[in-house]
Amino acid sequence: MKLSDFECDPRKTVDGVWVDYVTGELVPNPALDQAGGPLLLRCARFNNPAFQSAIVKSGTKRQNKRGEADVDLIDSTVIKAACKHLFKGWSCLEGDDGKYVSFTSKKCYEIVSDPRYRDLYEDWIQLCRNREYFEAKDEESNRKNS
Repeated sequence: MKLSDFECDPRKTVDGVWVDYVTGELVPNPALDQAGGPLLLRCARFNNPAFQSAIVKSGTKRQNKRGEADVDLIDSTVIKAACKHLFKGWSCLEGDDGKYVSFTSKKCYEIVSDPRYRDLYEDWIQLCRNREYFEAKDEESNRKNS
C-alpha cells in the first residue's frame, strides 16, 4: 500500500462533500433541491481541525458544579459543533408540509438535537467518518474505482 493511498483532500475535509443519504454514494456536482430528488447531505470530515478544536475548547464547559461530566451538556455541545463544522448542508429535505427545509446551522441543530431525529444525526456522523469520501483522488478516479 502506498502512502498516497492515505492522502486526504484538505478542501473536502473542511468544506465537505455531497453524499446521497440512501445509497451512500458521492454526488460530485448535484442539482440541488430538484423536485423528487434524493436527500443529499453535505458532510465535512469528522476529524477536521475546526470540529476537533471546538470539541477541545468546550471541554471545560462540560462539567457540572461538582466537576462531574454532564452528559446532557456534552451531547448538546457535540451536536452544536457538528452542526457548525461537520454538517454543511442538505438538499431535498422536505418538511411535513411538503416544502423544502432551507439549511442553516441553527435549523440543523433544531432538527438533529430533537430525539425523534436521532437516527438522522447518527447516520450523518457515520457519513462524516467515511475516509474514502475525503480522499485526494479526483472525482473521475473515484467513479472509475467504484
